[in-house]
Amino acid sequence: QRRKVGAAVATELDEKAEIIVLERDPYVSFASCGMPYHIGGMIKDRGILLEAEMRQLLGSGKYPARNIDQNIADLGAQVAANEKGVQELHRMVAQFTLPVVEAYMGHVKDNAAEQVRRVLDRLTDGSFAYDMDDGAVIKVSVTVDHQARRAKIDFTGTSGQLGTNFNAPAAVAKAAVLYVFRTLIDDDIPMNQGCLEPLDIVIPDGSMLKPQYPAAVVAGNVETSQCITDALYGAMGVMAATVWCAGCASWSR
Repeated sequence: QRRKVGAAVATELDEKAEIIVLERDPYVSFASCGMPYHIGGMIKDRGILLEAEMRQLLGSGKYPARNIDQNIADLGAQVAANEKGVQELHRMVAQFTLPVVEAYMGHVKDNAAEQVRRVLDRLTDGSFAYDMDDGAVIKVSVTVDHQARRAKIDFTGTSGQLGTNFNAPAAVAKAAVLYVFRTLIDDDIPMNQGCLEPLDIVIPDGSMLKPQYPAAVVAGNVETSQCITDALYGAMGVMAATVWCAGCASWSR
């Protein structure tokens, strides 16, 4: 699938496409969503935005980028946004000291975890199977341990890895779980990792929600993720599914 870098415009999306272009290199600049690769140790050098090299890369191959100037501008904006975040963190640490900042980061996560536990207090066990148009199915069961105030979110039974691009990386499935539980919290809290602390998420290896390389996944984030949320709401019996809208506009050509 060919997608623009950070562009707020429509993209080309063919639900039957199986073309996979791997964007991974020793430099973060050459990787799509390169930071996870860097954190995972797959990219050793953070480096800087290598504009000349990036232009050469974007213009090469069988499917060259169509608007390289815009791609470079997008990447530069991403670098600038991250740098601004770094500056603000340094400013906050300078004002409040590092121990205080770290302590409050913990408080935010602890509060989020407690809010989710309060949701679990009023939930019961349930399961749901979401049938997709292509014949695939997303299955999920929610088992609540009220004494421990924890829940197991188990996607066992979900269809295996697909030949189309409706596979979704495990991170997408976990993000859907995070989103759903955040919507069930009444208090106004920031979205954060603490929401997942009381939840044990099981996603079978080789399933469409945890595919193996080189699975195509472009529709996983914008469409499959919505189906995951519907399945979760159905399993918990807290909300009826409805007509949903993907997170971006795409068309086939």
